[in-house]
Amino acid sequence: MAKETFAEVVQTGFKGYAGASEEADAGSDEMASVIFHANRAITEWERCVREGIQWPELRDEASVTCGGTGSDDHDLDFLDFFREPDGNAGVTIDGVLHMVVSASTGKRMERIGTSSGHYAWIEGPKLRTYPAALGTSTFSYLRKATRIVTGDEDTEPEMSDPSMISEYVTGMLFASDGDDTSVQSGSIHISSANEALRMMKIPYYPATMAEDTESGWGMGM
Repeated sequence: MAKETFAEVVQTGFKGYAGASEEADAGSDEMASVIFHANRAITEWERCVREGIQWPELRDEASVTCGGTGSDDHDLDFLDFFREPDGNAGVTIDGVLHMVVSASTGKRMERIGTSSGHYAWIEGPKLRTYPAALGTSTFSYLRKATRIVTGDEDTEPEMSDPSMISEYVTGMLFASDGDDTSVQSGSIHISSANEALRMMKIPYYPATMAEDTESGWGMGM
């Protein structure tokens, strides 16, 4: 079964709060609020990469020309390097594997003139290499997740279970009312959003997530 589009996801979230017959109008304050909360949910899903989760939906391939200066432009919507199960990542430049390091580590190696190994890192809009590489680099990376802009996009969210977005939107709209009943309703929907996120994480982070049945670790109001 096809996933909901972004447009459908945001309306599902709004209807969960306002009623099944209601819709948020394009350009309205209601739609602006829905988009804000929906993008917060997407950010939370994207942030799992910091925990070491390699969302396959965000994986892409890159090719950057290196001109021998050690600092070459890229136009990638870069989030992180794709890492193997052992946590390592590499950039291949004309057959030579460069180990991926953090920007701070790379700059330190460059500063002290490390003489062993080949290294690569991303520093803003630059692919950095040490020693300075010459040739074409290829590597796998994770791009940033798509955000909602207008609320009428007919593309699908990358995440496998977009109910995380709609449940979070519904929960935050209820919570914004401020009264005890609405806050309680909001908490229920946000717990559902956290559960959807937890279930998406389990295949990639089973050691801890399989035993985690609480929602407190995830998104809050």
